[in-house]
Amino acid sequence: MKKIYYALFLSIAVFSACKKDQTIVENKIEISNDIIQKLKAAGFDTSEGLRKHKNGYLVEGDIFMTTEDINKLSEASKINIPLLLSLKKLKIQGKDPLSHYRTNNLISLSANRRTINIFMSPAFGTYMHNSLDTAIARYNNLDLSLIFSRTSSSAGADIIISTTYINAVTNPNEAYLMSAGFPTSGNPYNQINVNTYYYNNSYDRLDAVSTLVHEIGHTVGLRHTDYMNRAFSCGVVKPGNNEGTGPGANHIGGTPTGPSYGSVMSACSDGSDRAFTSGDILSLKSLYPYRKDIYIKEIHDLIYNDSYSSGASDYDKRSYDITLEFYQDAAGTIPYITSNYFTLNIFSYYGGVDSVVNLLIDDGVSSYHLGEFTVDRGWEFGNQVYDNTSGFQVAYWSNSYYGHVIW
Repeated sequence: MKKIYYALFLSIAVFSACKKDQTIVENKIEISNDIIQKLKAAGFDTSEGLRKHKNGYLVEGDIFMTTEDINKLSEASKINIPLLLSLKKLKIQGKDPLSHYRTNNLISLSANRRTINIFMSPAFGTYMHNSLDTAIARYNNLDLSLIFSRTSSSAGADIIISTTYINAVTNPNEAYLMSAGFPTSGNPYNQINVNTYYYNNSYDRLDAVSTLVHEIGHTVGLRHTDYMNRAFSCGVVKPGNNEGTGPGANHIGGTPTGPSYGSVMSACSDGSDRAFTSGDILSLKSLYPYRKDIYIKEIHDLIYNDSYSSGASDYDKRSYDITLEFYQDAAGTIPYITSNYFTLNIFSYYGGVDSVVNLLIDDGVSSYHLGEFTVDRGWEFGNQVYDNTSGFQVAYWSNSYYGHVIW
């Protein structure tokens, strides 16, 4: 089956082709060094796929920007992928790569939860309206701090889903399935365009739900999991396969940096209805957690204690095996049974470097074996000379432990 590209429109407008056999026509107009340097400073690849296009430039083959857009770019847009640490005996579930990335801007919350109202044009048929209901239900089932809801008026909508028509036969370089963009000023991107060449009343496409899920993911700040090489899901190698890091490509802790198999946030659709992968869920729960009054008790089993003092030198060397127990009350008498994709955010310190790893815990459990915590510190004459401590601890929020936030 031919892979079809999603299109992603940033606030600076991003255009993507719809056919995998699209070819790039090189433009011979010379591009000024000033433009090239500004693009490089913002993290874009200018080695291939850069050319003049209409009143602006195509960068990496598929990202359209005017000169004004390029002038607004800055070093703050560059990619930020933290050092991934191998935590000692920390249990990371899953064998497949789960790489996920977010933009620099996310949706802001003034309370524990925020409702995002979505309006879909009545021009769509029953199938697409039902597909949107299903897409919204998939998000709401994750128990996020974002609640998605249908609204009957475009005036009160945070996101408006509209029709557009681009014939993929006569305009192969302009057509796409759906398009959206990234959050701005703490709000979701307010527009999703659906190409009725593909989604219309004469054909109920199997990927309608997952494509809507995909575009909603962009509006809340998720990048393509294979943004750095779209050939992973699109099955084609061409200039501009790297979408660039201009809007931010920040790695979400706990997910490796390779592409994610089967993710709804892959750059291309294979025509099937894809459910959320564990990486998709982990990313959304990490970005938009709904914190509840869930109390955590740490159970420490001492493995060894080799601490000692020698003259003016002190050494603290201890290791514990840690299990976390979840409770509904501060006294730790009423167990809490995990549900709705319970998430732990682990803060780890190792050799002077901080790292965050996110863990998705199975539903239906009341405890989690975290693994080994090691204290390895030394002092001489009252001054610390080394700290190789590796491990984790429970975070405090208000007067409670919040069960899915461990630092």
